[in-house]
Amino acid sequence: MNSLSFIKTGVLTIALATGLSSAHGVSAAGGSLTLEQKSPNATLGQWIITKPDGTEYKTSLKTKILNDLTAGTYRVAVRAPEKAVTKLSLTRGVSVLQESPSTIMTFDINDGESLHLKATYTYTGTVKVQSNPSGVPFIMSDMNGGKFSGTTPAVFHDMDPVMYRVHYDVTRDCEVRKSQERVLIEGSSLIFYSNFNCGDRPISLAGKTTEPTASGKIPTPKAPEPAHSDMPDARILQTSNLSEVIPGGNIRFTVAIRNLTRGTLHNIDVTDRFNPSSVEIFSLMDGGIIDGQNIQWNVPELFAGQVWTTTFEARAKDHLKAGDRIVLLAHAVSDEADAALYPEAWSSVVGVGIAYMPQTGFRYDLLIALAALVGAALMTISTNRVKQSKV
Repeated sequence: MNSLSFIKTGVLTIALATGLSSAHGVSAAGGSLTLEQKSPNATLGQWIITKPDGTEYKTSLKTKILNDLTAGTYRVAVRAPEKAVTKLSLTRGVSVLQESPSTIMTFDINDGESLHLKATYTYTGTVKVQSNPSGVPFIMSDMNGGKFSGTTPAVFHDMDPVMYRVHYDVTRDCEVRKSQERVLIEGSSLIFYSNFNCGDRPISLAGKTTEPTASGKIPTPKAPEPAHSDMPDARILQTSNLSEVIPGGNIRFTVAIRNLTRGTLHNIDVTDRFNPSSVEIFSLMDGGIIDGQNIQWNVPELFAGQVWTTTFEARAKDHLKAGDRIVLLAHAVSDEADAALYPEAWSSVVGVGIAYMPQTGFRYDLLIALAALVGAALMTISTNRVKQSKV
C-alpha cells in the first residue's frame, strides 16, 4: 500500500507540475507586431524597432511579422523614402489605437496581443500657373473640391496628386482656351500655360481694366517651359458606361492595365482615387478594397502582351446638382514599370457629368396631361375626317 501510495503521489506531482508548466507557457506567450509599408511606387522605407531591453531590429520589407515579442514598451521609427509624406497608423483588429503624421510611434505590447502598424507614404507635387502676358487672374480647382486663386505667374507647393482644372479670367474677345485640365503625378511638377491672342487689342480681363504696354507694341510670346511631348500608348485606361448620370443613378467603371513591355510585370499596385462626398463605390471585384478615398487592387503578375481588367459599380450621391462632375483618377505602379519615363501613361482620368433632372410636380404633370388630351383630340378629329371623306 505504501508503494502504491508513493506511485500515486509521484504521478499526481508530475501531472501537477506539467499543468503548471503549461499554464505558465500560455500566460507567457509573447505578443506579435505586423509591420506594413504602403507606397504609390516601388520605393520603401526602413523600420527601426527598439525593444524593451534596448536592442534594435531593422527591416526594409514591405510586410514583416514579428512574433514572440516580450511584453513592454516599443519605440518604432520608419526612415521614409525621400520627399515622402508619412502617416503611421496602429490598429488592433478593426480598432484604431493611434494615428500620427510623424515617423515615430511609441506603444505597449502585452502578452498574447497582436498589433498592426502601417506606414503610408504619399508624394505631393508642385502646380504652376503661367500665361503670356502675365498678370492674368485665374481660379483653380481640384477633383476633391479644393479651390485656389491667384494671378499669373503663381506656384502652389505640396499639392495632392489629383486632377486640377484652371480657368483664366478673361473676356471672350481673346482667342484662348480659358479652361485647362491636367493630372498632377506624385512627386512631380504640373505646369498650366496659356498664350493669349487678342489680335491688336490688349488683353481684356473680366471685371478689370488693363492698360497697353509702354511701348505700344504687342508683347512677344514667351515660349513655354520644356515639357515631355512624347505621348506613349496608355498603360492604364479607365472608362465608364455613361457620360452623364442623374443624382442617385448607377455607373459602371472599368479599369484596364496593359503590359506593353517584353517582359513580365510583377506586383502591380493599382489605385483609383475618388471623392466619397460625390460617389459611393460598391460591387468591387478581383480583390479590390476601399481605403479612405482610394480603391486598391494588387496584380501579382502580368505577362507581356496581356491585359488585366476589372469592373465596379458606383452610385452618384443624391445631393449632386446639374453641372457637377464625378471624377476618378486611376494610377498604377510596378517594380518593372516604365512609370519614371512615362508617368502620364500610368494614369487615367474619367469624368461623368451630372445631367439635368426633368422637372416634375403638379403644374408640370397637369401640363403633360393637357398635352396628351389635346393630342388625343386631334387624332380623333383627324380620324373622323378620314371616315367622312370615305363615305
